[in-house]
Amino acid sequence: HKNTIAPILHSNLGTFDGMARNLRMIGARKTIDALRQRPESEWDLVRHSALVYVLFPNTVFIMQGDHLETWRVYPGDSVDESKMHVSLYTPEPAVTDKARKYWTKNMDLLMATVQQEDFPLAENIQRDFHSGAQDFVTFGANEPALAYFHRSIRKTLGIDAA
Repeated sequence: HKNTIAPILHSNLGTFDGMARNLRMIGARKTIDALRQRPESEWDLVRHSALVYVLFPNTVFIMQGDHLETWRVYPGDSVDESKMHVSLYTPEPAVTDKARKYWTKNMDLLMATVQQEDFPLAENIQRDFHSGAQDFVTFGANEPALAYFHRSIRKTLGIDAA
């Protein structure tokens, strides 16, 4: 995400927990560095991280410092299509111009992240799968959540989850 959220979040710095078929990831914002100078009693994990919860099979909640995003993914019209519904929930209604501008900027960043970086990458991966050149996927060591999610899918489908 070098063109969108890289200035905001540390890369390859986070935690992962699997919970049945659900999972949680926590990514550290760069602002978390300032907490080293503060007593632990003043630390605010939510404000200085992105908490990601995946509720199997199709819902993602992302708790950002000041808002909540939901992502719901549904099958599309063919096996290589999906439909995504994204919502951004704010702590208060955006009734002022300043608030509307702030939340619009947040939604624009959210959409730029997936439309400019995630979706094009996913389309390339999907196209490569269709080539038949490879019949398996190897996830990198920094992608434990993706590997866990795919094991959950295989387990649910009754396919060897190895």
